[in-house]
Amino acid sequence: MKWTIHQLNQMPKKDFEFDETVDLSELSQSSEIRSISPVRVKGRAEFRSKQAAFDFTISGEMILPCSRTLVDVRYPFSISTKEL
Repeated sequence: MKWTIHQLNQMPKKDFEFDETVDLSELSQSSEIRSISPVRVKGRAEFRSKQAAFDFTISGEMILPCSRTLVDVRYPFSISTKEL
């Protein structure tokens, strides 16, 4: 899920909601992440004059190695953020 500045400028100047699933499986190539589920990105975009504000939540689950035993550990995550 990517929008260029040009695409955002072409959108009608009204707020919109989004709910996308993003495949981040390339992150599992790292030795620190053994696997990662499809990540859900859900939020809202608001346009005010020449500024866009995004309020969204990123959620999913990773499998990480235990720092002591290296056994797989499920790590669910949910991150709420705002970006201008």
